[in-house]
Amino acid sequence: MGLFHRVSDILKANINRMLDQAEDPELVLDQLIQEMQESYRKSKIEVAKALGDEKRLKHLLATNQEMAGKWGRKAVLAVEKSDDDLAREALKRKRSYEDISHEFQAQWTEQKKVTDVLRENLFGLESKIDEARRKKSLL
Repeated sequence: MGLFHRVSDILKANINRMLDQAEDPELVLDQLIQEMQESYRKSKIEVAKALGDEKRLKHLLATNQEMAGKWGRKAVLAVEKSDDDLAREALKRKRSYEDISHEFQAQWTEQKKVTDVLRENLFGLESKIDEARRKKSLL
């Protein structure tokens, strides 16, 4: 039984070696390049979405900062007109917009980091695709 098992193992090893040698490196590289191009396409879409989110957050940040400034000016006008109640209300709203602005600032900063990492990965993948194409042309 041991002899047949050993012969079977040797035959399997030889068949696997022959199959490995039969693989065309050019075909393997073609398949690899196609897979990498598909990943590149998907990554490009993800980068575009991340950029859109980043721009949306930046716009919301700017809008809230603008509103905080507007309510700050209204508070100053209310103080000049000696309307303390109106000034307090304006300052509350100003503070509310400032708080929201701080939250959007943190979110925007984090989104910017994510977008930068995605861009770097996209450029890295592009260079790997170029390298695979060069290797294929050498074959």
